[in-house]
Amino acid sequence: FEALSYTWGDEKADYPILIDGNVFHVRRNLYCALREIRPTSSSRILWIDAICINQNDVSERSCQVAQMGNVYSFAERVVVWLGESHSLSDLGFDAMTECFQFTDIMCKAAMPGTKSNDTVAEGFAKFLALPNMDNCLFGITAIYIRPWWRRMWTAQEIGLAREIEVQYGSRNISWELLHLFATMMMLVPVHNVLRQYTPHSESGRQAVKLLLARITLRAQSMEDTRKKLGKGKLNLSLLARVTMDRYATDPRDKIYGLLGMMNEGPTLRPDYTLSVSEVYTAATKAMIVQTKDLTVLSFLLDGDLDRLPDLPSWVLDFQNLSKDRRLGALCGFIEDVCERTYSAAPTVGPEVHFTPEFKDADRLLRL
Repeated sequence: FEALSYTWGDEKADYPILIDGNVFHVRRNLYCALREIRPTSSSRILWIDAICINQNDVSERSCQVAQMGNVYSFAERVVVWLGESHSLSDLGFDAMTECFQFTDIMCKAAMPGTKSNDTVAEGFAKFLALPNMDNCLFGITAIYIRPWWRRMWTAQEIGLAREIEVQYGSRNISWELLHLFATMMMLVPVHNVLRQYTPHSESGRQAVKLLLARITLRAQSMEDTRKKLGKGKLNLSLLARVTMDRYATDPRDKIYGLLGMMNEGPTLRPDYTLSVSEVYTAATKAMIVQTKDLTVLSFLLDGDLDRLPDLPSWVLDFQNLSKDRRLGALCGFIEDVCERTYSAAPTVGPEVHFTPEFKDADRLLRL
């Protein structure tokens, strides 16, 4: 079977499809996806959360969400639906393909060190000199600003995928093309070349602005996470960091959307009967116990007006992490490979205790 990775959208489920002769209503984005990816002369077995999980049954939803990691890791292929295509998106895809003819980034990715970053930048400068470049760049940005890139669940769906197929409207494209272009755009010399480009239209100016703002970063980050997962599961602290700017319709999914990628540690299971505060408290506790580290506490802001009102003071508000600009300076400290600048007791491991003697035990942290 294959598993579909897509965004739900905000529309109501008003679009009818037939399942075993019965009418089932889905939202517009899923309806459009099925219309495009359904083969005309053969069958195709797809796992789709909105259809395969009874979203109105809290117990079933909790049970099935716990299996999402297995679904996407065992699927023969994960099919990404970016949505209905933009009028210039086809031009954007063609432009990215042509760009690699100038930069030879494919060769660079396959054999690191064979091409210098400056050489890639020189090729990119030649690419920018092609005609109709404003529309080409606008078409490229139309691809990377799709809501799919910011959806919480897509990090896990791509991270665990064996094989990835990307569909944007009627166009089937390469995942490798998307993440390699994103990798190229993160190179400083390439960035500098783009800064020197003079757009000739408002759409061109907007495209350059978005590319300089590193809108392609998520594609590179998703592939980096996928490579790390190929070597083993990751800790919750790292996963929370790389997904902090993603959105979830249900705030609890900021945690539940990571569990399939999480390594062994404190047990966390999807339970939609729990409140957001309870889920975030359990997750912060798990991060501290798993890493035996208190760096997570330095993410907290005193007097944060956007913070959930019923959270304990030591618990992270995961839906608002990306709003703290200082977090970027702290992110590196929670990675496993982090090199500490202090070591008061190098041979003695820390002990973390959560006080059990209060009625509201999990809301109190004693150090």
